[in-house]
Amino acid sequence: MTGSAVKGVEKRGYSSSDNVRILRNLGEVVGSEHVTNDEETLLTYSGDMTENTPMVPDFVVLPNSVEEVQKVLKFASKEKIAVVPYVGGANVGGLTIPQKGGIILDLKRMNRIIKVDSDSMYAVLEPGVTFGHLKRFLEENHPDLVYTYPNAPPWTSVMCNALLEGLCDLSYRYGCMADWINGLEVVLPDGNVVKIGSAITNGEHWYTRYPLPDLTGLFIGWQGSTGVVTKISVQLMPIFPFKRNFVLIGQSYKDVIETVKIIARKEIASDMTQITWEVALMLMDQKSPLKRGKTDPVMGSTIILPANSDKELKAKEEVLNEVVKNVSAKDKRNVSLVPLEAFGEKVVKAIELPTTLNQLMAFRGGGMTWLGNYCPISSLAQGYERGEQIMRKHGFDPLIWGKFMRGGHFAACRFLIPFNKSSEREVETVKKMLNELADMMLGLGAIPYKAPSWAAMKILDRADKNWVDLLRKVKRTLDPNGIMNPGRWGL
Repeated sequence: MTGSAVKGVEKRGYSSSDNVRILRNLGEVVGSEHVTNDEETLLTYSGDMTENTPMVPDFVVLPNSVEEVQKVLKFASKEKIAVVPYVGGANVGGLTIPQKGGIILDLKRMNRIIKVDSDSMYAVLEPGVTFGHLKRFLEENHPDLVYTYPNAPPWTSVMCNALLEGLCDLSYRYGCMADWINGLEVVLPDGNVVKIGSAITNGEHWYTRYPLPDLTGLFIGWQGSTGVVTKISVQLMPIFPFKRNFVLIGQSYKDVIETVKIIARKEIASDMTQITWEVALMLMDQKSPLKRGKTDPVMGSTIILPANSDKELKAKEEVLNEVVKNVSAKDKRNVSLVPLEAFGEKVVKAIELPTTLNQLMAFRGGGMTWLGNYCPISSLAQGYERGEQIMRKHGFDPLIWGKFMRGGHFAACRFLIPFNKSSEREVETVKKMLNELADMMLGLGAIPYKAPSWAAMKILDRADKNWVDLLRKVKRTLDPNGIMNPGRWGL
């Protein structure tokens, strides 16, 4: 089966003589067994689980060291071949679909945990280290420390999630994963290597980005379009020995959000995640279409209370119960508090180790996409309400997931959309619905995160023009030949 013969897959390509020459040169760098242009292999890298149109790369290269990445980028820059950094392909935005063909630079062989500093609480990792790898390593070697966990499969790259400004189960307290980055090692498009952060002095200590000019922003959020990050230092956190989980449930989005806002300012929780009742029903194995009963709540918010002692935990529970009691009695909000365990072991596990992505993919027909947004707290309830209306209008269950971020300074809001990838009609419906959701959220002051190309263009259309000009100048300066993941951010 060839790429050009597969329906819906766009194919670009080099001449047969160029193919032979490029393969030979790349094979001399990484070993012939780690470079290919085999059609079946190329197809596996051409798309993802989303509605975005697949595009076939020309080569797949799997380096195993910084030096190999350098040589590949020097060669690609000389030949003006596009390069798309890639690890697990689990992003939900078509971010590694090679819009201009070229090389998929699969970094999964670079999967070493280089260092854990238990005193300064950080880990230095290569791009192929997954959340599953790091979790197991810390449990076995540093059981008093923890990294965080996203609402994603365990094979998701820790580095990719951080560089793409993703979030996790501790983002309520600490912010998005980019805020956990201490420093980077980056191979620039010309092959030069640069360190960023405290490691610049002797390459050994990766404890902070400060007090230096902070250059990490040249690579965070850029979707691999300014260089290839080969090492990252991420912060670790201490484990609290005591914990209790609750669910706040309410009959309206506003009731839940206004109550969570009060709880957030008490600073007693480590995480607070909001899900529509339809997501809860899915976690409890109800099949689509999901049926929200007339007396069922509209939304629930998990509230995780951490503590260093049983006494501290009880004090936090007392504060939480008092807030809910006051909100119900004085503010007349229809909310109640339920221990998480009341929903059953399956839901408890799903909340404590969130990996619902696979479950969602199987829910409707193998496809999965979303529109994720960071937004002001003041717009959150309205975003949920309008988002539900749009999703129902197009025949989709309102699977909506949100989170207060960094202590309640802003929020995340995701519209989760499992769909049937084999139905062209449904794919077109999903695209139309995503555009409506994006326009609605942008109108409320939100900004899509991990933005696919079509959403990035909407952001650029609304953005300050001087910011857009600066964005283009940075891209041209770092990547003058335009080889790094071309097409991202409309650049």
